[in-house]
Amino acid sequence: MMRFGTEKLLFLVCVLLSGCGVDSSPARFMVNGDSTVSDTVRELVWQQMDDAVERTWDEASTYCSGLQTGGLSGWRLPEKKEALTLVDFSIPAPGPVIASNLFPSTKPSPYWTATPSIDVPSQHWFVGFDSGYAYYADSSNRFTVRCVHGRSMPQPDFVDNGNETVTDRTTGLIWQQSEFGAMTWQDALTFCSTLSLAGYRNWRLPDIISLQSLTDPKRLKPALDPAYFPRVQSTHYWTSSEYMADKSKAWEVGFGNGDLYFHTKTDLPTYVRCVRGS
Repeated sequence: MMRFGTEKLLFLVCVLLSGCGVDSSPARFMVNGDSTVSDTVRELVWQQMDDAVERTWDEASTYCSGLQTGGLSGWRLPEKKEALTLVDFSIPAPGPVIASNLFPSTKPSPYWTATPSIDVPSQHWFVGFDSGYAYYADSSNRFTVRCVHGRSMPQPDFVDNGNETVTDRTTGLIWQQSEFGAMTWQDALTFCSTLSLAGYRNWRLPDIISLQSLTDPKRLKPALDPAYFPRVQSTHYWTSSEYMADKSKAWEVGFGNGDLYFHTKTDLPTYVRCVRGS
């Protein structure tokens, strides 16, 4: 049986994917005292300490499916989006970029996810806990693994509002349907904060977790649904999240394949998609 606190109303405030960031308070995580940690918002249970063994992707998948800990069976490799919910982007590289009081002994290195690359079928996504970047690598590589228990997080559920905005009912966020390019990071912040669209002015540049929530791991070039975002560019989009190890850089999400990486704030061309909502 999974263990959860009574704070699930935070789901309505923090929303499923954009959340409140990695928070060590009881409102988000609960250390169960049996080598597991519960995410009480997303209803996932995490292996608290990995065994520091580097495995191929097949070995990692087998390891998780056979794991018995915390009185639970049915463990699995996390999806890319699930693994990213553990990243604390406020911690500078070389990390590890995770709450060490919750997940001690985490290595500042790549951790496998269950998400396959549709760009290169022999590869799978990983999340690097040295900085928080996400990309894919050949499945024969040997990376660390942290297993998860619970239902997979849902994909976006879009509604076209008919006014150049799109609502994601999964997160409750409202997105600018079009985008603008060739903009520096500072100009992107200004653009979103002064945007007037659909009768609203409280738009902002999305943080990295919010923006990557739009991506669809089953799509490529673009890596989100073009039926709702018909003018999406298969390139990088700015987030409001600075790269804490070098504040001349900020995080971007690539809508070609869904990768996460950081670039110099003056890099061009980089596109912008604004967001509003909790």
